[in-house]
Amino acid sequence: MNASHYTYSKPTVVYNLNRIMQNKRSTFTRQLFPAMLLVLCMTAVVVPVYAQETDKDAYSQIYEFILDEQWAEASDAIDDFIETEEFNRSPWSDDVRYWQCFANEKRGGDYLEEAYECYSGFPKMFSRSAWVDDTKSGMIRVAQILAKDGTPEYAIAVESMQQSDDEEVALSALYALQNIGDEKALRTIVGLYERSSSERLRGKIVYILGNFDSPEVVPLLSDIAMSDAPTRIRKNAVNALGNRDEQVARDVLKKVVTSNGDVEVQKAALYSLGNSETADILVFLREVALTSEKKELGKAATYAISNSDNRTAVDALHTILQSGAHTDVRKAALHSLGNMDDSASLAILL
Repeated sequence: MNASHYTYSKPTVVYNLNRIMQNKRSTFTRQLFPAMLLVLCMTAVVVPVYAQETDKDAYSQIYEFILDEQWAEASDAIDDFIETEEFNRSPWSDDVRYWQCFANEKRGGDYLEEAYECYSGFPKMFSRSAWVDDTKSGMIRVAQILAKDGTPEYAIAVESMQQSDDEEVALSALYALQNIGDEKALRTIVGLYERSSSERLRGKIVYILGNFDSPEVVPLLSDIAMSDAPTRIRKNAVNALGNRDEQVARDVLKKVVTSNGDVEVQKAALYSLGNSETADILVFLREVALTSEKKELGKAATYAISNSDNRTAVDALHTILQSGAHTDVRKAALHSLGNMDDSASLAILL
């Protein structure tokens, strides 16, 4: 059986390593300095300094193996770290344990069950670690792979995590299942959205919905964008629709703009439409800028047009500059033309 396809990009991993090292270094220094000072005060003996491997050096070596995808070598180095008594209280212990889980996951095969046990036990060992959320997702990824391989108890575990009362755990499960491609996850995530009272969590769910490759997604996002949900959630739905390169999604965004709804949501829909350079969208945005009774929408439509740098956009801005219903809208057209690196816009300004 192949290992999980879930990967970390090297730039992301290096960034995380640098961030973690900075945080750990300051914490470790604060912890170590008083002890060093005490030792120096209690003895006048000059102790020679011998070169020896520190926990930081050992962790750096482990991380190099992870970056190079040398999973077996990483596992051996991790075992050595864990078995070194001097490293028992190391500030890198949680990082090392996380990469132990991850390396076993990547090795796949017989190591997957070890990875599952490692991930599932991590939060109890390091409840305050920055890796806790990652281990929850890892546990679900591995459980799903094992379930697909015909181990029924892991299928039950995945199902229970999807329905968990802990919303963050359920969300982690849905992220993992979405990445793996479980079609049932779409219905489950909609159910989680409907039963959740957390605005923050519901906002995250809307973003996840936008990443599903299913014809059911656009109607779902449309219902949320046009609902009485908080503005933040509806704007998330609008942004998710804007990220979908489908005519049906653009039609929904037009409907949001022309509805008598929240101005902030309507503006978000206009900006999302501005990411498309299709001719019909430019015509729509120009008409909004010229005819909308709400100057906020007229300005938003004008700025959305300026996202396009073709001649049609320049012509539309020229028309708005001449015929916009509101002074603020005409000024927006003027500013937009000034920001366009185009000879035609320069000629209009001159």
